[in-house]
This record gives sequence, C-alpha cells and structure tokens, in this order.
Amino acid sequence: MHNNISGALYLLLDFLTKTLRARGYTVVRSSTMPQLGADATIYLPHPDGIDPRRVADEDIPTVARTLFERTQARVGEKDDYDLVHAHTELDFQRMRPVSVQVPLRVHEAFLKSLRATLNNPSVHYMELSSERIDDPAARKVHYKDALKRVLV
Repeated sequence: MHNNISGALYLLLDFLTKTLRARGYTVVRSSTMPQLGADATIYLPHPDGIDPRRVADEDIPTVARTLFERTQARVGEKDDYDLVHAHTELDFQRMRPVSVQVPLRVHEAFLKSLRATLNNPSVHYMELSSERIDDPAARKVHYKDALKRVLV
C-alpha cells in the first residue's frame, strides 16, 4: 500500500481502537502490522505454510518475493486507487473497492515485523489453524466461526 495512505490508516486504527475501548467496546482489529499492547493477539498462519518465525534474515528477500508474486497473481490488475482525487470516505457502505499493489519492500518489512512480534517472549498470542480456502465466501465463514470460538 502506498506509504502516504498506510501511515495515516494505522494512526487512525490506533485512535479508533483506543477510543472504542475507552467507551467499553470489545474491538477486534485486523491489521498487517502487529501492535504491542493489545488485549489479545491472534495469529493466523499463512495457508501455504510460510512461517515468519522461522525465516532467516538472508531468506527474507526470497520469501517476500514468493508472497509478492502470489499477491500479484491473485490481484491481477494494476492500481486503480486515485491518489490525485483521493478523499476520506467514512461511510463503509459507500466505499468502493480498489486495487492497491503492495510493493515487494512492504512484504519484506511485514515479514520482519511479524517475525519480531511472534518471536518476542513478552507477546502472548493465540494461533488459529489455517488452511487454504480459495472460495472467498467459504473462507469468510470459516474464519468468522474460528474467531467466535476464540473470542467467547
């Protein structure tokens, strides 16, 4: 994701999380950048068996390239996010889907960040079982049910 979008997005996620939690809500947040200080951290392993906890520094470029190519093949289209005419849309029902290519360097940074979080002995996390489910609707149902079991 473009840096000028993602930086603001994570700041907004942090603010909304703190605000909603202060008001007594339970917040479930999905993010590719793990945060310390969460009430619970749930790790969903990669369905292809890529385990960032076991990726050595010298292997990060190769593993990131694999993730990048898999993402490129899945998306299959170019960026269609209009940075020139960008605006903030707060109504989730009106947000249009966009395709934003995630650069290779972001995959590398993500692997390093996730590995550091998961290998940090002070971070306690629950690990859900992961399987490759290609049908998006079936995948959504599967993980929704898995999260219900964990969060109850």
